[in-house]
Amino acid sequence: MLHDGVSGGHESQEETARADEECCQREAAQRFQTPRAAKCWAMYCAFLANPGVKCPRCWRVTTYCCCAAMPSLKLRPHVIVLFHHEELGQHSATNTAVLLLLLGADLFCCGHPEHDERLQALLREDVAGTAVLFPSADALPAAALAEAAQPPRRIVILDGGWAQCKKMNQWLDPALPRCVVETATREEFGATRRYRGAQSGRVQTASAFAALCRELREDPQDVQAVAQGLSAFMSSFEAQMGPAGRLTVLEQREAGQQHLSENRDDVVEQSAGGVALLPVRYDEEKEGSQLPDPVSAGVAIFSLAQPLSFLSMVFYWTVEKPIWAIQSEDLPDYLGFFVHCISWLLTLISLFCSRIPFSCQHGGWVLMFGVAYLVFSFMHYCLKIGLPQGCTGYVQPECPIYEVLDWHKPEDVATVSFLTLGVAFPTAIILYSWMVHLRDSCDGKADLREMDDIIRRQMEALQDQLCNIVV
Repeated sequence: MLHDGVSGGHESQEETARADEECCQREAAQRFQTPRAAKCWAMYCAFLANPGVKCPRCWRVTTYCCCAAMPSLKLRPHVIVLFHHEELGQHSATNTAVLLLLLGADLFCCGHPEHDERLQALLREDVAGTAVLFPSADALPAAALAEAAQPPRRIVILDGGWAQCKKMNQWLDPALPRCVVETATREEFGATRRYRGAQSGRVQTASAFAALCRELREDPQDVQAVAQGLSAFMSSFEAQMGPAGRLTVLEQREAGQQHLSENRDDVVEQSAGGVALLPVRYDEEKEGSQLPDPVSAGVAIFSLAQPLSFLSMVFYWTVEKPIWAIQSEDLPDYLGFFVHCISWLLTLISLFCSRIPFSCQHGGWVLMFGVAYLVFSFMHYCLKIGLPQGCTGYVQPECPIYEVLDWHKPEDVATVSFLTLGVAFPTAIILYSWMVHLRDSCDGKADLREMDDIIRRQMEALQDQLCNIVV
């Protein structure tokens, strides 16, 4: 009886531990299953339905599509690519995990409720025969798994940033074996992203998978085919990023529409890497560019503000104060001239510098305004324009435009300039950068990057049209 009681106690403890483990997994899954994850999946589905200038399979600009160069093979292990939802929502050309989809891997979006449920059910079917490629503390060398009686029948590949992959690994069942590769190098396989510091030796997803196939002693022909596919994939990336790859936006759009019409039928199948987890339906009525409402509003406001700033300057000097009607004895409204001249100059600068990221433009505008006001105040002093209403302490032509920038006292001007440009400006930039970091840490980085890319493409298209008009 005592033995039975002890045995029952052990079973109760095991059940409690198992229940706690399942609870932790549910809590981890709920942390991923956020509105942001659903939005990223919707963005990816919208991209598949209307890829624009990109190929929906390899995520390259269609001119440099590498799908035709991919080998046709069926790997022995069942390969699953678990994308972090941010990586999938961005579908960037620098992502190498998409190569595995071209080779027949299945796609799962971490954080999407249906994907998470299906993946967990799939992994529970064969825990012992599954291996997760992740360098955890208890990870076994892939070569050791190859020497086992039964090599892994299913491989789970995590794709995302390092912090994202760590979280996804914690979410997966800890009973699943982890493995690590030991022969992957950036020199052998190349890379589409740069890593710094301690991360400089890391390889990307497809490179790690190619090394994994080799260390698991898969069929040499399959290993060679994977390596050739990766080589073609990297070559297309380098061609797209090189000088010859910088096509005009109009050429890219034309190529993208042609590629979309030729390959529309089988894009749905690729959406899940051979297993359509969630069907993607085309909406012919919404075939145009589907932008989020805030992005559309931002583009509209930006597009209106650019010409309106220029027109306000033109109307000021033609309607309000015709420049041809000013007599020699009249004193122009120099304050209005300074303000509208700055607006006009900054409009032109912003037009031709629109490729600069917005986070840099904000700081640049503050600096340009500070320097411009400093220069104009000095011009005002040298030309002895003065103030029409006069001032205290000086005769009318000697009045400074700003009391804090009184060039009669150069020491004070130097102090104010140093405090403004040397202290306040760097402090403002640091504060702004910190605020941007806080905003981006709240799952807003992808939205910001998407808005920047859209506005940049709008401005590049406008520049191309202006160049065509001039030519």
